[in-house]
Amino acid sequence: MAVDPSMTIELTSAGTLATMVLATGALGTASFGVVDGLKWTRLGESGFPTIKKLLGPALMRALHYAYGERYEEFLRAQYRDGRGKGEIGRTLRQGIRIGMYDMSDADVDKLVAQLPGVNPDALKAATSSQKSGEPPTDEQRQALARFELAVDARIDAALALAEDRYVGAARGAASMFSVVFALIVGFILGLSGGGMGGLWQTVGFSVLIGIAAVPVAPVAKDIATALSSAEQALRRRQ
Repeated sequence: MAVDPSMTIELTSAGTLATMVLATGALGTASFGVVDGLKWTRLGESGFPTIKKLLGPALMRALHYAYGERYEEFLRAQYRDGRGKGEIGRTLRQGIRIGMYDMSDADVDKLVAQLPGVNPDALKAATSSQKSGEPPTDEQRQALARFELAVDARIDAALALAEDRYVGAARGAASMFSVVFALIVGFILGLSGGGMGGLWQTVGFSVLIGIAAVPVAPVAKDIATALSSAEQALRRRQ
C-alpha cells in the first residue's frame, strides 16, 4: 500500500508532540520538587497566617497558655512539615483543650464569642469543676462537648483554607521556576543555533513551555498515552 506523505507528516508530528508533552510534564514535576525542597523557607509557611486569622485571637491565646511563649514557632514548624496532613491538627485541638483551663473568665467569654452555640456560663462552670477535681454536671458536659465540636469544626476549616492557599502559592512558585529553567535551556539552545532571531524565537517558545509545565505535569502521561494511541490507530490505516 502506498503511503500518503501527509499521513507520514501527521504521524511524525504526533510522536514529536507526545515527547514534548512528556518533557513539559517532567519540567513541571521537577519544579514542584524544587518548591517542596524549599518548604523550610517562608514558602513552606504559605497559608499559615490563614490559620491564625480564622482561629482568632482567643483560640490562639489558649494555645499560648498550653505551649508557652514560643508556641507559634512550634506550630509553624509542624505546619511546614506536613500542613493539614501532619500533626498540626492534633496539636491545635489538644492545645486549645488544655489551654482553656488556664484562661480567665474574661478570656473564656472572648473564646465563646468566637464559637456560637456554646453556653458561656456552663463552660466556665465546667472549667472550674475540672480545676477543683469535681465531676461535671450534665449541662457542663454538654457545654464541653459543644465547645470541642465547635473547635474541631473551626480547626478543620482553617486547615482546609490554609492548604488551599499553600497549593496556590506552590503552583505560582513552581511556575516561576519552570519558566526560569526553560529560559535557561532556551537561551543556550538559541545561542548554539546562531543569530539573535533564532535566539528570541527559542526564548519565546521556552516561556510558553515554562508556563504550560505546571498545569500539564499531573496529566502529561495521560496526554502522551492518548497521542501514542492515536498514532498507532493512524498507522493501522496505512
